[in-house]
This record gives sequence, structure tokens and C-alpha cells, in this order.
Amino acid sequence: MKIRAIAGKGTQKEIRDRYLLEREFGLPADQIIKMRGELMIPIKGILTRVEAHWYETGGHARLIAMKVKARFY
Repeated sequence: MKIRAIAGKGTQKEIRDRYLLEREFGLPADQIIKMRGELMIPIKGILTRVEAHWYETGGHARLIAMKVKARFY
């Protein structure tokens, strides 16, 4: 499983919708990290390897939102 930060705290790239996330979840924008990873999740009962993007709060690993971006066959 490959996981890495792609934007936000600790990276050189800003999160484009950081202020929307700040307003919606009440978290400071400078503490939000956008992560990318290859994960195994069940889709229709079959474990499938996918690329997912999600937001975490810095230092707490609190999941804010997640989106599956691609499936690997």
C-alpha cells in the first residue's frame, strides 16, 4: 500500500479547496493535508485495488473526506 501527502501541510502545494474544507468542517486550513494512496477496498463484494484521495487533519489522522479516483484491474 503506497500512501503519500500530495498537498497541504508539510508539502509545497496548497489545497485548492482548503477554505471550503475549513468552512465545512471547522478546521484551520493550514492543518489539512490531502493524501493519496493505493488501497484495497471491497466493491460489489470483491476486493479491488484503487487509487483514493482523502483529507486528514495534521497530527490527528482524522479522516475528513475520501474519493476513489481510479480502479486498477
